[in-house]
Amino acid sequence: MSTDTLFLYSRLREDYLNSDMQQGKIIINNFLRIDYLEALRKELVKDYKILSTTPNTKLQISLSPISRQCLWELHSGIMIRAIEKITNINNLLPDTHCKNSRLLLALSNPNIAQWEIPATQQEIAVVLIIFLDRGDAAIFTNKKSLAEIVITSNALQIIYWKKAPEITEEIHDNRN
Repeated sequence: MSTDTLFLYSRLREDYLNSDMQQGKIIINNFLRIDYLEALRKELVKDYKILSTTPNTKLQISLSPISRQCLWELHSGIMIRAIEKITNINNLLPDTHCKNSRLLLALSNPNIAQWEIPATQQEIAVVLIIFLDRGDAAIFTNKKSLAEIVITSNALQIIYWKKAPEITEEIHDNRN
C-alpha cells in the first residue's frame, strides 16, 4: 500500500459541488480510487468483526493498515469539507466512535440504530454508503431515502453527525 489517498478529494469537490440534494440522496461514481478497490474490499471484509462492533473505537487499533487508513480518511477534515460542499450541510462531525458506521454485507439494509442523541444534542446529518463491488458511493441526508436502498454487495456505511445549534444569551456591557 502506498501513501496515496484512497479518495480523490479534488474531483469530489469539483464534480459534485453544491449537488441537488432535493431527493435526499446522490450517487457518486468512482468515489473510491479504483486502484485500491480490491485491496480495501478484501481487508474490510477480513476486519468485519471489528467493524461490526459498536462502538469500535478501542478495537480500531487492530484493523489492517488499509482499513485504518480508510476510516481515518473518511473521518478527516478534508473529507468532511468535501461532504459539506456536496450536501450544503455545514459543521459536520465525524463518527469517530463508529456508533453507526459499519460494514454492511450483501442483501442487507442500512441500519441506523439511533438518529439522535439527546444528551449531546447530536443528530445524524449524512449517511455515506460506499459500494465495495465498484467503488461508487451514495450520500443520504434523510431517513426516507436511506430506507429505500438495498445493499446488493458488501458496502461500508459511514455517518456524519451534526450538533444542534446552541442557544446562547448575549451578555451586554452597559458600562458607559
